[in-house]
Amino acid sequence: MAARAGVLSWDDIERDIYDPQPGHNIVLHEFAHKLDGLDGVANGLPPLRRGMSVEKWAEDFSQAYEALRQQVAAGKPACIDSYAAPAPQNFSR
Repeated sequence: MAARAGVLSWDDIERDIYDPQPGHNIVLHEFAHKLDGLDGVANGLPPLRRGMSVEKWAEDFSQAYEALRQQVAAGKPACIDSYAAPAPQNFSR
């Protein structure tokens, strides 16, 4: 059974535990969804700690996302699953 948004299956969890793949972890992926939605909006921007700059966070996020897109486009190995490259919403989760 494949995991759906917000749902973890034991099969998926066990696969990640016993056959880990670099840049892929369904538990962390779903946890990121939960962090993102803490402010009531699932938009890829988690609530930031006091004093953190949304602008700086967005700048860093954009640079990291673009680096991933370039790695995937060049056929180079990336530190996270290439699933994240087509859309920023996938990268942030």
